Amino acid sequence: MGKRHIIINLWNWAFHSKISRKISTVFFLFLFLSVILTYFSYRYVSREYVLSNMEQHSRQTLTSIRSNIVEMVENTNNSYNLLLKSGISDLTKLPLSPAERKYYDNYLFTVIDSYNHLDSIYIMNLKGQIYGVDKFSIKTLVIQTVTEAPWYQRAMAAKGSCILSLRAGNIFVPDYSEDFLSAIRVINDLETQKPIGFSIMNIPTSSINQTFDHVFKPSDIEITLYDDSGGIISTYGSISEGDVHHNIFHFIGPDSPYYSLNGREYLSAGIYIPEYDWKLTATFPLKYETALSTSLLRISFWIFFINIVLMLICVIILAKSIQTPVSQMIQAMGHAESGDFKPVTVRHPASELGLLEIHYNHLIEQIQFLMNRLVQEQKLKRKSELRALQEQMKPHFLYNTLDTIGYILLTGDLNQAYDAITALGSFYRQSLSKGRPFITIEQEIQIVKDYTALLSLRYEELFTTTYEVDETLNQHEIIKLLLQPLVENSIYHGIKPLGEPGIIHISVKRQSDHICIAVSDNGIGMEENLIKGLLSSASPSAKESFGLAGTIERVYISYPEKGSVEICSKKGMGTSVIIKIPF
Repeated sequence: MGKRHIIINLWNWAFHSKISRKISTVFFLFLFLSVILTYFSYRYVSREYVLSNMEQHSRQTLTSIRSNIVEMVENTNNSYNLLLKSGISDLTKLPLSPAERKYYDNYLFTVIDSYNHLDSIYIMNLKGQIYGVDKFSIKTLVIQTVTEAPWYQRAMAAKGSCILSLRAGNIFVPDYSEDFLSAIRVINDLETQKPIGFSIMNIPTSSINQTFDHVFKPSDIEITLYDDSGGIISTYGSISEGDVHHNIFHFIGPDSPYYSLNGREYLSAGIYIPEYDWKLTATFPLKYETALSTSLLRISFWIFFINIVLMLICVIILAKSIQTPVSQMIQAMGHAESGDFKPVTVRHPASELGLLEIHYNHLIEQIQFLMNRLVQEQKLKRKSELRALQEQMKPHFLYNTLDTIGYILLTGDLNQAYDAITALGSFYRQSLSKGRPFITIEQEIQIVKDYTALLSLRYEELFTTTYEVDETLNQHEIIKLLLQPLVENSIYHGIKPLGEPGIIHISVKRQSDHICIAVSDNGIGMEENLIKGLLSSASPSAKESFGLAGTIERVYISYPEKGSVEICSKKGMGTSVIIKIPF
């Protein structure tokens, strides 16, 4: 625990205290890592660069050699087709006359000269008799009959196709100067199509090695060509450790057409030749000096680039260590502007940013306390404004009603005056409601009925009032005098200027979790600018008006979160005021 405690203390001292100390620590750490990375990168890149180039080079080289070998064998097949057309089947009818021998000797030598990769051609009948031409000396058979040849069954099974065999399966006395590869084909009678003999066309290893000369110098590489039985057909070049490529012979085949093995100084690679089931292997020297001299500029550039990247990472980490807590504080300030006062998490109180976070949290607590006090004061103020507005409406209504009664008295109709006074008494009995700010919907509807009855005495046949009230909502309480100002607005500002009788429709319905109260008329309608002004909470007339604007303001005061007012109106097409309050 003692060592762990020391490490933790060192870590906190370096990274969780002073910003300058953190910057210095991180900078030196990354500088040290940069030097180490540069050193190992240099060593790794130098070797990987050489290996990558040699890997690609070896694959291309072996592919090119394979193509040359296949082309050489295909040329041998072409030469056989030429012999077949010239009557080569006659050579199986041994012995030949001196004239015939002279003719075929000249002809076969001409073929050998045309295909310079051949050094001899032999024709052998089924009795084991042989005839041939050779650039050096005629070879002698060591077998008595053709059936003793190790390739006899394969050649017969090939039915005229070419088979390849190293040194013709050793059917000749081994007194020749160099190895050779034999292309053997059965010769069929032209009429019966039955086998009558075999053609053996020999390709010396020197001709095979010439296909390698187009690609390499002997000092650059060692190449070995294996036949289908694993015997060595040809070996080319010589280096001190040239036999290392024999180790990969068994890893090459139809399932793995290319294989390579990296050594300290050499790269061994092999490729499969599917046309003849052969394998071709090679050993390439790794020349670091040449590769390094050509790639020194690149390595220098990459070292510089890596250092720049490391420095950039260092700067990013430092910036992040400072940016993260600052960003959290900025985000918290943004929430505070929206009224969401949340403290930030203090991770490292000993650092400058930690102290800043602590002081910010203290400030947030003080602001939240003051905001709560201000909200409570505003609620009390708005309730006082609502009560004052409601109290102002009573004398306003009384003034309008007394004006109506005075008008009736001037007409001399005492009965109507009595009815007006009775309706006025009923109105105030309902509206006073023992001083409560909320009354039931049933009581509010009765207030509207008393009010319209009073106005009907003065304005006979000016308007007709219809009601559509859900009776299940009668006992639900709403703010007092909610409908009367809307009806008054419809009469005086909607229907009366129309100059003809109008209709006022009052509906009270439930919609989901709201009660929808609507007052509609078919009056003159309202301008769009007037509607926007009435609905604006900043409207200066809202706090002074007793009518529609004051009613809208009272709705917003009484139902600050779920109350809403909507005005639907067009000039000359009437007005609908829709109030939604929570159920």
